[in-house]
Order: sequence, then C-alpha cells, then structure tokens
Amino acid sequence: MPNIWDPEYTISKELASQLIEEQFSIDVQSITELGKGFDNTIFLVNNSYTFRFPRREIAVKLLKSEWELLLVIVDKLPLSIPKPLYLGKVSNDFPRTFIGYEYLAGNTPQGLTYQERIKMAKPLALFLKKLHSFSIEEFQTIPYDEFDRLHIEKRKSRLIDSIQQLRKNEHLSLFQLAEDYAMKVTHKPVPTVHVLTHGDLHIRNMLVNEEKELTGIIDWGDTHIGHPAVDLSIVYSILPQEGRKQFFSIYGEVDEVTGSLAQFKAIFTIVSLLGYSIDKKDKALYEDGKASLSLALLGK
Repeated sequence: MPNIWDPEYTISKELASQLIEEQFSIDVQSITELGKGFDNTIFLVNNSYTFRFPRREIAVKLLKSEWELLLVIVDKLPLSIPKPLYLGKVSNDFPRTFIGYEYLAGNTPQGLTYQERIKMAKPLALFLKKLHSFSIEEFQTIPYDEFDRLHIEKRKSRLIDSIQQLRKNEHLSLFQLAEDYAMKVTHKPVPTVHVLTHGDLHIRNMLVNEEKELTGIIDWGDTHIGHPAVDLSIVYSILPQEGRKQFFSIYGEVDEVTGSLAQFKAIFTIVSLLGYSIDKKDKALYEDGKASLSLALLGK
C-alpha cells in the first residue's frame, strides 16, 4: 500500500535551476535541496530564496491557495511567514505551477527542553490569536475544510492502523497508550466555527533561532477556513501542561469539545509524522515525534 507522502512527480536540482532561470531571470549560483515534505520538494536558491515544487497533484491547488493568502497577510502577523515573490508557470518541462519565496532564516525545532517549550507559549498564542481573528470575508478564494481534518469517525481506523504499524517498528508503552486512546476516542460533531487557519501546524512547519525561540511559521499549503481546533492541535503536541495554561491565558479559553478535537488532531498528525520518519529514516524527527506524542496523550 503506498504512503500518502509518496511522490506523483519528482524534480531534480538541475531542472529546478533551469526553470527558475528561464522564468524569473535569476542567475542560480547555488541550489540546495532543503527537504521533501508530504506535498512539496523545497530548494534553497542563492541563499536568498526558497522554491517549492509540488510532489502530488493535490499540492497544486494548495499552493495556489497559499500564494493568494500570503500576499494578503505576509506583514500582518507577529511571527515571520514566507513572503511570496515568484509564481512559476506550467511548462513542458514541469507541467505544474510552483512558488518562490524570500528565504526565512531559522531551523525547525529539535530536541526541545522543557523550558524551551514553555517559552513558545506566548509567541504561539499571540500568533494564533491574531490569525484566527481575521475576518474570513477577506479571503473569498481560500477554501473551506474539504478534507474533514477533524472528523474523528472518518480518521479513527486509519489512526489505529498507523499506530499498530508503529508498534511493529518499536514495542513501546507509549504506542500502546496511543492505541488505547485511539480505540476509545469517540466521534464529536465539529461545531460551526469558521476562522482562517494555517491548517498543518507541527514541529516541521515551525522555525526557531539559535536560542530555540519561535520566530516563524512556514508551509501554508493547507490553509483553509475551518475550525480553530485544527491549529490548536499544536498546543497539545509541543507544549507541556504549564505552557498550555500560559497559552490559553493569552489566546483565550476554549470549550471541552474544541480541546478534544485539537488533541485528536495532534495525535493523528504526530502518528503520521512518526510513520513518515520511519520510512525516511529520519531519526531526529522520530525522537521528537515520540516526545510530541507523549505530550499530546496528556490532554489538557
């Protein structure tokens, strides 16, 4: 059975360089592959730009939504987000659109200590409070949640199967706890609350500086109009309980259903990342994923 992150298209550094030079008259002096996500291949060009090329058909539409959104909100949030500069055209060489951004310096968080996690509570709360406060009337072209990201009934069996695969890789009590959670979790109708969301907040879509301070949020391909619990899932996967108290004291308290949905989304996302880390032999992501899963299983 194929993985959801398996590519439908691939692109080499050579072809990426050719397309960038032809379409934008950029003299590519250096190009480095920064990584391959579920949906995109990312290159750093001349240490000044990042370019994202879709790996799956689903990512093409998501990139277009991201482009339209970021043009509007790029200077309106308390953390740095990618500034879109170049919109690539469909061509015979690569029959899909792609995007170039101003490069954001920083690293994805790894091996965070307890105190480093606590320090993230305030900037994360201010960021999400602002993001979720935008009037959705400003974003007519941004889709609503087409993938039912919070639909527990639709995703429960996949979650259980994924956890059982994790247990085959490493027999841990943590994975047993996760399976117990997945078996017991019950469906909760998603309340009709519509906000602008990032849509895919997790440790690989965050940037920190050398002091491990949160500085930026990247990869806006899953942006949509939806329920805030989609984004609040990051609270459960990256913050210990003390940090969560600080977060909600700034963001505002949420009801029990929202908290439960956010916890489910956190666990579902982390389990997916753990499966991805095993497939890609990414030991750092695997260890951070286990730490995140342990936090998420604590609940609020």
